[in-house]
Amino acid sequence: MRTPSYNGPFLFCDYWASVLGLRSLINPRLLEREALSLGLFKNGLDRPQARLPKLRYYLITFIAGPLFLTYHLAAQLGFVLRSRTKVDTSFRDAMAKFQLLLTEDQEDRRYVRVTDARGGLGHRVLNPHRMSVISSLFYPTYKVFIASLITVLITVIFIPLLHDVNFLSAVMPFFEALAYPLLFAILYLIFRDVLTALLAPMPLFAVRFLLRYSGTMPPENWAPFVLGMGGCALVFYLAEWFFIPRPLPPALYFYVNDPQDPSFPYRPEHAPYWLKGRFYWVWRFVTLFPAELNKPWEPDWERLEVWVRADAGEQIGMIEWLVTDLHYRELWINYRRLVPEKERKAHREWLSRHWRAESREGTWLIEADAHLVYHAQFVRGIFPMHLGAGWVRERLWELVKSAKMYRARDRRQDFSQVLRNLDVAGEVILGEISEHLRKFSLRDLLSIPWDYWRFPEGVTSAKIAYLYDSDSSQGQRRARASEPGLQIKEIARKSQSGGSQI
Repeated sequence: MRTPSYNGPFLFCDYWASVLGLRSLINPRLLEREALSLGLFKNGLDRPQARLPKLRYYLITFIAGPLFLTYHLAAQLGFVLRSRTKVDTSFRDAMAKFQLLLTEDQEDRRYVRVTDARGGLGHRVLNPHRMSVISSLFYPTYKVFIASLITVLITVIFIPLLHDVNFLSAVMPFFEALAYPLLFAILYLIFRDVLTALLAPMPLFAVRFLLRYSGTMPPENWAPFVLGMGGCALVFYLAEWFFIPRPLPPALYFYVNDPQDPSFPYRPEHAPYWLKGRFYWVWRFVTLFPAELNKPWEPDWERLEVWVRADAGEQIGMIEWLVTDLHYRELWINYRRLVPEKERKAHREWLSRHWRAESREGTWLIEADAHLVYHAQFVRGIFPMHLGAGWVRERLWELVKSAKMYRARDRRQDFSQVLRNLDVAGEVILGEISEHLRKFSLRDLLSIPWDYWRFPEGVTSAKIAYLYDSDSSQGQRRARASEPGLQIKEIARKSQSGGSQI
């Protein structure tokens, strides 16, 4: 097995600055010397022109899909991140001038020298090939199918078998009435996703209910049952058509966290000020969902970024931050909030052994999942591994462990005082959301274990033109992408430790 190919490396380019063309966020020196291009990075990496497969793909999938299922599962297990989405690749030649060159350090293979096409930079940092990152989309791709398969096994095979047990015949009607709640509990324990547990069994239960009360259940009459199952299969294929994620090749970026360095990517007021390291490799995974359940008329793009320490020291090769989006806000989640202490210790020990084995390439596997409706991504597990012999056994064990998802959760009431203070100051969090829904959206947002967020005002394009524009005329309030005064969780932490709430 090999690591999937990626685009880059490039100097870091802010995702939302690229997508919305927010030039005022970017270090003007980079734009002046054409070290990056927002438009090209958007069209080539962050929002490439993509289209769904043609009709013949779906016809073939519907007819022969079951034959290919085993292959698809194996491909996901092996991290073959292939996309059935047709992506315009004409940008690659134009992007070549932005690509960084990596020269391996002959004395220590952990390091490379990073230079640009003009011979600039020259920083000695972690070799990204010695500790790469892979994002697996096994769960959002197959969890509905697996949940439906479990439903079939329980309702079509297990429950009928119980009918044949004499001493259970009297209680079976009560058991069948509880089958859906019990199945919901089982699926929730496996996937930790309320919507998947609730919706995945629904078509099968509906078919079974109709057949049962029409008196056409097998073995008396198999034809309606087969047709009903065929209808369910059609429903799942339609779900695959619209809602299954289609990942694009990841992009690798080099981030220099030094405002005095000419490669620093931001104007200082917009940079993430909480970064501690000097150099980072940033792996950006962009995924296309052809539609959302609540907005089936438009595609949905989601991204996940993994920030890996690239400067020399004890933290070299360690993941520090994972970045995702919710409600057009950029959420920064610390690695420590996603991995318990025991596993963090095991990761450090694994990495220490990995650096001693100079000939091996390692990777961080990010087991990602996505919300069933609005596709916001979250992390089920983080695992270091070698892409060599024995990877199949290791991968299967990781899938089992990721079912028991660890994630520190925050509570809205822990931030009530901060929210009240902001409200008094005239700052309405999630102000673009209807007041009736804002409370629920805010609860979901704050329950995610992020420590910092960027674009707390939101990045809906209608107000971005002036809100983050540092060159706007006087009289317009200028927002900072990393505004300290709106860092709800940082303010709450300082308040709890006796610091200022300002």
